Amino acid sequence: RDYNEALIAFNKHYYTHAYELFQKIASYKDSEEKVNECIYLNALNECNNKNYTKASEIFNTIPNYKDSKERAKECLYLSATNLFSQELFSDAEFVFNKLSDYKDSREMADKCHEKSEIKEKDDILNSAIDLMNSDLKPFIQQAIEKFHSIQGWKNADELANECEKKLTF
Repeated sequence: RDYNEALIAFNKHYYTHAYELFQKIASYKDSEEKVNECIYLNALNECNNKNYTKASEIFNTIPNYKDSKERAKECLYLSATNLFSQELFSDAEFVFNKLSDYKDSREMADKCHEKSEIKEKDDILNSAIDLMNSDLKPFIQQAIEKFHSIQGWKNADELANECEKKLTF
């Protein structure tokens, strides 16, 4: 009876419920195999729903089942590319570094690092420009410090000189 109930839940794609039922009767028929299949299919669902990190974590609980190891890596890779497309470069870099030899992860980690540095410098530049435009001496002084921290970046040096001139008037 429990086995049939578990099969019904499994066939209706209620994998979490089916998993729990098969766990209770693990020694009956192919219940142990079904437990792993429930975990695997649950992970696939998470991946299909773009919950890549969660899917990878689930696949990693059954590393020797089917192609779980490979799928776990693929889900992490998809998670990293998703972070990259959201311009969360340092987070993406961290995940790509975890994958090191998987696909083009090394190259992508380097690309993320580069884009992260660019974004950081652009953020400093924009912040300094905002301070510069305030026309208040303490803010202009802060702007100069920020421009100097990214010396040589885009027009930071030119803007620092403009600020210096503002302070002398």
